[in-house]
Amino acid sequence: MVSKTNIKQFFLKLLMFLISLVTILSSSTMYSLNNGYIILEVILACLFILMFLIDPLWNITYNFLLILLLYIIIAIILCFASNFSNYSLYTLGFLAPLCLLISNYIFCKHKVKFFLESLYVVLTAITIISLIFWVLGSNLHLLSPNSSMLVTWGDTPRQIASYFNLYFEPQGMPIDGIISQLNIMGLSRNSSIFIEAVIANFFFSMGFILSEILDKNKKYKLIYLIAIISTFTTSGFLVAGLFILYSVIKITPKNILIKFIKIFTYSFTIIFVIYFVFLLIANKTDTISGNTRRIKITSELAAFLKSPIYGNGINIYTRGSSNALSAVAADGGILLFMLYYFPLIKLTIDSFIRINARLILFVSIFFLFGASVVQYTPFVLIAVALGWEMILMNRTNLRS
Repeated sequence: MVSKTNIKQFFLKLLMFLISLVTILSSSTMYSLNNGYIILEVILACLFILMFLIDPLWNITYNFLLILLLYIIIAIILCFASNFSNYSLYTLGFLAPLCLLISNYIFCKHKVKFFLESLYVVLTAITIISLIFWVLGSNLHLLSPNSSMLVTWGDTPRQIASYFNLYFEPQGMPIDGIISQLNIMGLSRNSSIFIEAVIANFFFSMGFILSEILDKNKKYKLIYLIAIISTFTTSGFLVAGLFILYSVIKITPKNILIKFIKIFTYSFTIIFVIYFVFLLIANKTDTISGNTRRIKITSELAAFLKSPIYGNGINIYTRGSSNALSAVAADGGILLFMLYYFPLIKLTIDSFIRINARLILFVSIFFLFGASVVQYTPFVLIAVALGWEMILMNRTNLRS
């Protein structure tokens, strides 16, 4: 006979999985375009409230109150800097506090591992589906789009091809620079369900990192690497290089020959990755998109220097930007920048001090957070909140 406790745990796990699903779907996907993100984030709030009612959390910790107090002070200052715009009030007054509460609940209920597992399952499903449609649809044309979606994201409204609303082709722009030379077969970019290939690369990379944290089968890591490369983005190739380097470092030599091969491969990979990084950057700066990004980053840094403490207003420079680091600094100054990146900076430094091989993963995350403009999405806000929880609770094991 099924007990009430088992039924309760089943519903809690189901709600946690649905929260993971909605967290991804509301983070820069085609489903969240044209103000659809508000509906998804309201659903996210309803799921959390229901989960809290089934299994309430009463032991609010002193450390969480510190996080909350710090956030409230910064949020008030940033709302003033944003002239209390609708976006700032919604983001700072609803979405960010919601993500903070979700992360605290997950942390205090010791559900971090299950939450990460749920995110991993969702991302893996999205990745595999995208590769199927990318190969059979976008490139081999064995499958054809069966519908389209009108989107207003970008310079002009346009129709986006859709494959059963499971895969979209939002980027018709040609691939320029050295990326076009690497794409010798003229393959299209894999954007999956996301608004652009760079965002798809971000989430594919997060899936790879989760597969490592959760000790998943190597075949899934290979699937993620293929998906990352299929985006044909500069950040994708750079991250793929870092992940390959990380995989080489992890090899445990069982004899002298394997140890020698590891040292040789490690040294060669480092040289190759460094050379490849400089080659990509050098070629990127000579392209139209590279020049556009350089202009945007320069203007964002200039805006930051004009108001370095509290910035110029939430989403003022993020809208239309292509670099989260400079956009966050321009939007919210040092206050918002440190709120976002301090946990990641500290964890990266800790890994460096301990000579931890996972330093490369943290560097990859920092790079991805900088190259992908996803800072005001539920996924990143929950990740940042979990980072603060880890620091203040003095716990760095995500598997617990």
